[in-house]
Amino acid sequence: MCTPMAEACGEPQRFFALNFSDPRTSRLVELMTADTAADETIAFAMAWARAIWMVPVRTRKEQLGYSFNRLWRVIKKETLRQIAQGHATPEDIDRAWMLIFGTPMGPCGLMDEVGLHSVLAIEKVYHQESADPSDLPPDFLIKMVEAGELGAASGSGFYTHPNPEYRKPEFLEETDES
Repeated sequence: MCTPMAEACGEPQRFFALNFSDPRTSRLVELMTADTAADETIAFAMAWARAIWMVPVRTRKEQLGYSFNRLWRVIKKETLRQIAQGHATPEDIDRAWMLIFGTPMGPCGLMDEVGLHSVLAIEKVYHQESADPSDLPPDFLIKMVEAGELGAASGSGFYTHPNPEYRKPEFLEETDES
């Protein structure tokens, strides 16, 4: 959140926070400010982001996780729930996602790329904020991280890396399973 950091910096009217997405896959950078930010500060932050070839998107009211990350959080949470409850496999979810949206990977592949240890840490922060039991990370994710299955960084997670199944052309073909 911006307000505590803005207040701590001594010049809250000049404080802003940027959240960069992975520049290998996106030019998105999210801008969040406290209510104390001056219009000139916001204009500067937007111009600076554009000057470094990023596309700034404002989160206009402070919230944990900015705007896009909160949308991504809903997808992550539902993906993890479906896997934990046995409704779908990571491959099922990713295959469906990739076919519908035409992306090179689905939510599980993306979580592997981000790092399952990071996913777990973020989910713990959301749970700490809400105190809602439904925000607890699933046990299987905790066990994966404890076992060193961190995703691409460790070579295993939902997939085996460096050549995960979702990168193979046949991944999107119809499966033999019923």
